[in-house]
Amino acid sequence: MSLAERRAMIEPDDCPLSIRAPCDLLGVNRSTVYYQGQGPKDSDVAVMHLIDEQYTRTPYYGVERMTAWLHRLGIRIGHNRVRRLLRLMGLEAIYPKPRLSRPGGPEHRVYPYLLRGRAFDNIFVERLWRSVKYEEVYLKEYGVVDEARCGLRDYFTLYNTDRLHQSLGYKTPAEVYFGDDVTETVSPYGVPCRVLCEM
Repeated sequence: MSLAERRAMIEPDDCPLSIRAPCDLLGVNRSTVYYQGQGPKDSDVAVMHLIDEQYTRTPYYGVERMTAWLHRLGIRIGHNRVRRLLRLMGLEAIYPKPRLSRPGGPEHRVYPYLLRGRAFDNIFVERLWRSVKYEEVYLKEYGVVDEARCGLRDYFTLYNTDRLHQSLGYKTPAEVYFGDDVTETVSPYGVPCRVLCEM
């Protein structure tokens, strides 16, 4: 029997004597019987609302990117609090999980990867295409080629102007490339981003 079930069996108001005997009998601490849970704070609710909106736009943002995004909005928050709020909301970043080779029989033979150690040949382009696939293509279902073309064009705009890059210190490529010639504005995706002042 779980702790919640045992706790539900004890009713402090209906005990004619002491609450100690039923707690000892069921192996439940008295403090858990008297504990009243608190709802989330107002500040947590406001941050959870922002996280929910951003998660809807970018479901691949994990704890660190979400924290960096909130810092860009001027919210002072730590990784642990963001992790707790994401867990409380039941949100988890979409990312590829480890795939272990599990052969299902003689027709599912596992072949070794013979080109191991050649990851740095074209690393930047390979990383870009990985991001495109996992953050755009695999999440959408395109009906025709024009939809895919428009979706990819929008994604590359997002990739260069809104998407925070860990390798760039959680800045966008536009911020890094153009340096100080950027100002605060609202992007087509509804989040603050930097755009060019003068070109």
